[in-house]
Amino acid sequence: MVKTLHSFLQVSSLPRNWISEGFLRLLLQNLVVEEKNEIRDVTLATWRTAITVLSALITDTGANWLECIVTPGRVLEWHEVVMTPLGTPIDQNKFCVPSRSAGDSTERHNIDKSMLNQDFALVSQELVLKARVAAATAIATLVNAWPKEVCLVSGAQHV
Repeated sequence: MVKTLHSFLQVSSLPRNWISEGFLRLLLQNLVVEEKNEIRDVTLATWRTAITVLSALITDTGANWLECIVTPGRVLEWHEVVMTPLGTPIDQNKFCVPSRSAGDSTERHNIDKSMLNQDFALVSQELVLKARVAAATAIATLVNAWPKEVCLVSGAQHV
């Protein structure tokens, strides 16, 4: 699925209105909880492409799309998730959970539960660290792409 989304991002003739804060949020969540290296790698590549696309787009008011879609508060929230102490469960309230359809009452198994709970009996510390480094890299990519005249700290300007 992530490979398909990455492919869509690379087609310049497609509309860009689907690239939203929610999309970036789900990508970052995937980086934090993904156990498979190859999926984490393609997720990070998708994140980088999305950031490149968003930072190149300008709104009708002249603002950069990136700064319109991702608020400084959201970046701080993502940073907080990434910096959760090892072994401490990640605050799932900061995660976006896709909604179920109206008639869907089936019980679902949370395959990310071990990573979210930082259960080292089920996942290795090395795996958790790799996920955290990937997520931190994503945030660094975002901050680096942020318009230089706008600081991520609300109201502050770069000098």
